[in-house]
Parts: sequence; structure tokens; C-alpha cells
Amino acid sequence: MAQELYRCERCSGHVFIVVHGCRMVTNNLKMLRCRCGRGPDGVAAHKTRIVVEEFAEWGRLDEEHGWAWEAKNLEEVEDRGEDYQVLCERCASRAEEDSDWEVLDEFTEDLDHEFYVFCGECEKEIEFGWSAPDRQGGIWPVEASDFDPACCLPEPRYYGLWVDRGWIQEEEE
Repeated sequence: MAQELYRCERCSGHVFIVVHGCRMVTNNLKMLRCRCGRGPDGVAAHKTRIVVEEFAEWGRLDEEHGWAWEAKNLEEVEDRGEDYQVLCERCASRAEEDSDWEVLDEFTEDLDHEFYVFCGECEKEIEFGWSAPDRQGGIWPVEASDFDPACCLPEPRYYGLWVDRGWIQEEEE
């Protein structure tokens, strides 16, 4: 019988799941034009809205140490509401619909990226490294039969453990 590439030390499970999560912050800046000429630079008001969402995606780790996302989830965790700055009360009070506002800028920032590997059977977190810098390339779980710490870089939260084990040399600042 062939040896399985991945084997959980706790339950002997052979399916490892990769999970990626991040926070996404969307900033939306809108402007209302001043029609009466009293607002500075022709602007009656500015409106800003910030929404924070948590994004997660996951998929099975394959035998080539890659993965494909099988499922995704996006959940709004905070809506900071709208913040208004009125420069011309007369025109601002006449705005009836959101369509009266012009989008000046809208951008989304991806923050706090985190990667995890879990056993698909018992959900134990599995320590791992990357085959290329900056969390690129394949994922190499410590509990894989072909794991070699000399061939990969630790996931950042495991860096201290790898130094303690002598797998890598601590970088001098």
C-alpha cells in the first residue's frame, strides 16, 4: 500500500484544507455639486462611507502542494455609516436621491491576510511553510512525508518555532 503524502499526527487524516482570510475595507467618497454658486469650488457636500468585510476562501491541498479555492465567503462586519461634510446647506438640503451624488473615489484595501492549514478530519491546525518568498508558491505542511524545512520558508507565525528547532537561522537586524 502506498504511503499517503499527508498524515495528521493527531487522527491520521489524509485530507488537509488550506484557508485564506483577510479583512477588506471599502472607502467610498461622493460629492454633491453646488447649483447655487455658494459652495466652495462648486461643491455643496462630501459624503464618505467605510465598510469593513471579512473574506474567507478554502480548498483542499493537493499532492503538488497547491490548492484551488472550492468555497468563498464574504461577510460584512462593520458599516461605519456615512459621514457628511456640508459646504452649502441650501443645495445639500435639495438633494433627493443618491443619484444626485457623484462618486469621486472608491477603493478597497485588503488587509491582514492570514493562511492556515487544517486537517480535514479533526480540524487540527497544521504547521507549514511556503516554497517561495512572500507567501508564494506551494504549501509544505510539516506533517507531509516529503517535508524538508531546507526547501521552504516558514509561514510568518511559525518563524520562531523554526529558529528554535534549528531549521533556519535567525535573521540579524
